[in-house]
Amino acid sequence: MATPEIELPDSLQWPLRVASLPKCGRFYTAAREIEPGELVLKELPQVWVLRESQVNQVCGTCFSADLRLPVSCACGYVWYCSEPCQADDEPRHRAECGCLQRLRQRDSRCSDQLMQVRLLIRLMGRQGDTRRWSLHTGLDDFKQQEDWSDRKGRYRKITQALQEATGDALAWACESVEALLGTVECNHFTLWSDGCKRKKLGVALYENGSLFNHSCAPNVARVQRG
Repeated sequence: MATPEIELPDSLQWPLRVASLPKCGRFYTAAREIEPGELVLKELPQVWVLRESQVNQVCGTCFSADLRLPVSCACGYVWYCSEPCQADDEPRHRAECGCLQRLRQRDSRCSDQLMQVRLLIRLMGRQGDTRRWSLHTGLDDFKQQEDWSDRKGRYRKITQALQEATGDALAWACESVEALLGTVECNHFTLWSDGCKRKKLGVALYENGSLFNHSCAPNVARVQRG
């Protein structure tokens, strides 16, 4: 699977550069001294989904908890705080709407599995957007780990759930689905609510931000809001 180079802002002041190591993939290193509190990257997620417990609690687009006048999609899976937020999400939600209706009928599936299936649907719905391939898949490395048989079994269940939900609408080979699952697992970030009582809202994939997530021995700490 081809992995295009990530395009970073063209600026002499850009404080990061992309490095790469075998078995570690690509990651950021500092190109200069970075001041405490300095903003080095601001980016919207490529795809995101909410946890099952948050589906009717926060807006599916802006994550606002103000749903006093909620707008629900036909599938009943996604709620919005306003019609503009619904209109903004419509191109992304169109491919998954019918699939989500079938997913919600399978109550035996755990929340994490539902999230992963929905992430796959959203990624597959971007078939015309080649930028999604810039996210590294950790599948080859996962296959070398001792727990690969357990992970493979979990991948098989997710693939089966995906096939049940999509039918022939998104016909992908099992190997391609596994590669996307490897992409999700080695690149995703947890979405958190703001405020004192923080809670997990869902997960998201960031094309550039994912490179902050690839070091087993980091020399900086990541502080995340949202």
